[in-house]
Amino acid sequence: MQVIYADVLFLINFCMDLIALWFSGGVLHLPRRRGALILACIIGAIYSVLSAVFSGNPTLSILIAIGVALLICYVAYGRECRRRVFFAVAAIFLGVSWLLGGMITAFYSLLEHFFRDREEIFAVLTGGEGRLILFFALVLVAVSFVGLFRALLGEHGHRKTARIRIKTHDRHVTVTGFVDTGNTLREPLSGRACVIVDPCAVSSALPEDVLAFSASGGLDPDCLSAESKRRIRLVPAESLGGHSLLVGYLPDRLEILSEKEEGQKRSVDAVIVLEDRGGSFGGYDAILPPVLMI
Repeated sequence: MQVIYADVLFLINFCMDLIALWFSGGVLHLPRRRGALILACIIGAIYSVLSAVFSGNPTLSILIAIGVALLICYVAYGRECRRRVFFAVAAIFLGVSWLLGGMITAFYSLLEHFFRDREEIFAVLTGGEGRLILFFALVLVAVSFVGLFRALLGEHGHRKTARIRIKTHDRHVTVTGFVDTGNTLREPLSGRACVIVDPCAVSSALPEDVLAFSASGGLDPDCLSAESKRRIRLVPAESLGGHSLLVGYLPDRLEILSEKEEGQKRSVDAVIVLEDRGGSFGGYDAILPPVLMI
């Protein structure tokens, strides 16, 4: 009879999911929120324990496992990315999870065979907790391989951030944003790229009627001045929650400031889009499209 230790299984799957989620977000340059990642890993670990205790139809189990994987990815990154990027995250997460599981199983089988005739010595050296210690040693090996793979993909150093200065009338504000490949928004009339910003971060540079119009969520232009009406742009967006219209604003000038040379700046033709995500920009004030960094 096989004995399953729920606490060990919970801890193992928590670590595995955390590694896979961290890697998946890194590949797609998504902001990683610690609380969301921990909650997602807890969900995955609870599911692993329940699935080990309650076995059922194999086909149904696979479908449930995929559904749980999608839920885990949604909890971790669902609010940070749009639909196409979300499914890319889920695909990478499943792939990395499978890779980690396969690597650890293979290493474990090899090392267990090696230590089979040395169990007593190994038990003395590890205090009787040989299998658990062996597992975490293998986790470290697997993580090293994943880190190498991540480096080969060029993830290190490619998490780009930039400071942008927004000027309108006689006011301006400088905010910091990160470059997200998932930001493919375009203003439909002119085709301008869109910089998604937190309204609170740019409130000092925008007219109050524009901020109120964005916060109301309505499409009534009566509250806008003639000048604001000329600058307002409605940008359709697609997210996991469906389609929506975001409020865009055409500033007088939008500049990307150089981090290498003080005082160097570059003007870009883009629209700023106001989106209140409740502080979920991953510690930044804006999300820039990659096209502006070329």
